[in-house]
Amino acid sequence: MNTKPFLVSLFVLFGVLTLALLAPAGCAMVTHEETRVVETDAVPLGALVVDTRNGSINVSRSDGPGAVITARLKARSQERLEQVEVVAHRRDDGALHVYVEWPDGRARSGEGCSFDISVPDAEGLQLTTSNGSVAARGFRGESRLRTSNGSVSIRDHDGPVSLRTSNGRITAEEVSGPIELRTSNGGVRARLTPDNPGPVNVRSSNGTITLALGAAFEGDLELRTSNGRISLDDVEGMNLRSVSRSEVLLRAGDGDAHSVVRTSNGSITLSQSK
Repeated sequence: MNTKPFLVSLFVLFGVLTLALLAPAGCAMVTHEETRVVETDAVPLGALVVDTRNGSINVSRSDGPGAVITARLKARSQERLEQVEVVAHRRDDGALHVYVEWPDGRARSGEGCSFDISVPDAEGLQLTTSNGSVAARGFRGESRLRTSNGSVSIRDHDGPVSLRTSNGRITAEEVSGPIELRTSNGGVRARLTPDNPGPVNVRSSNGTITLALGAAFEGDLELRTSNGRISLDDVEGMNLRSVSRSEVLLRAGDGDAHSVVRTSNGSITLSQSK
């Protein structure tokens, strides 16, 4: 009896079963991608509101008359990709809401959209994604930036900001309003404008915090870390109220605001912006 064909068949079957067991779920699913550009009219914007998932959001200033929205889409089939709609909806309050409408009302596993948006101006930002970075520069008004996994950054901003991520670094530079910055796993770097009185609320579970306050900062400031050191670098005009290995309490001016800077595993460095 010739057993060679039988053994070859068993070998092939074993190989197929092994690949099936070792391959990660969904690896056979081909991702279909497409880039689309949507432009809006020149009506002045209120706030800019962007909602997406599994993708980054980057918002910048432009000299053009209206918004230019570049959407980079990923879908699990060509049919679904063709059914996706990129929406730029002008709300009654003047805000521009940018989002994606998926077939059946929801995105499936592995599907997502990244946005690059340029606008001449916006009175406030609300930028939200689940897995991806979020960045904005050169805007004004009350702004909130959120992501689950990715970095968050805002620069040259005139107004209060609230930035949050679970896993990623936070950067807030040249901000002229109160700041609230929170991350679970990542460092934080913040610099206020010299005329910003605060307050600040900065927290990280695992990461270093570097904060530069302006000369106009007022109120009580609590610095605390569980595992790390606290460094004060040229903080003129601030009175030291209490100091220990893990906590430093400071006060500046006559304001009654209370500011907090805390991390569990990391150091804190405080300086004064010039």
